[in-house]
Amino acid sequence: LPKEQDGRDLATTMLDAPAAHASSTRASPMNVAVLNWSPSMGAVLASLAAFLPSGSTVTVLTPAQGMSTRAIRNVSFRFITGSSLEAGDLRKSKAVKKDAILLLQDVETEAGSSRDAKSLTALRLLSRQLAEMPAGEKQPRLVAEFREARAIEAAHNLLNDVGRDRWNDVDLIRPNHIEASLLAQVTVEPLLAQVFDEVLQPRGKEIYIRPLEEYGTPGEELTFADISER
Repeated sequence: LPKEQDGRDLATTMLDAPAAHASSTRASPMNVAVLNWSPSMGAVLASLAAFLPSGSTVTVLTPAQGMSTRAIRNVSFRFITGSSLEAGDLRKSKAVKKDAILLLQDVETEAGSSRDAKSLTALRLLSRQLAEMPAGEKQPRLVAEFREARAIEAAHNLLNDVGRDRWNDVDLIRPNHIEASLLAQVTVEPLLAQVFDEVLQPRGKEIYIRPLEEYGTPGEELTFADISER
């Protein structure tokens, strides 16, 4: 296994990560499932530890072995050895019963198209298991990463076919596309590096997105002062 996957370096990375001024604005603890293993896993888990409310639990289904349960900043991390491509391993992780699922790319597959294919397979398995749950059960939120735009289109088609109305919310992202955009913007305007560094870190500025209906009605003309007052 790569050095960071042996558990000792991962724990150090997580403990050394910057602490947030405050945890999530969500009051109640969350149960989160993280599937697969990313080269940036230490940073991913450290960010979860910083953002999740105290008392939250993160279950990591990963091919890495020798990872023991640990608590970081009052967030409990439990590691299960297995694959997101195996229905039995997914059931063992109880991923579809969590509040949210983070589906990372399979680090063992080099080609982007192969990684996307495996992510689509995992997404299909998850959607089928979600469909088996009794009506009225809470639905998890899904965040999944893909390499190519056509894979995201395929994922949307799959969700419309197999996972229709099964998920509470779905975010399909392309990390490499986001990274490339950030690098290009910083190349053109170096001062943006400070902005991104401030906004994208747990200890940085907080951004709140609220429904428009809380402040006005569609078509209503409002000044910034009007919205601030409301």
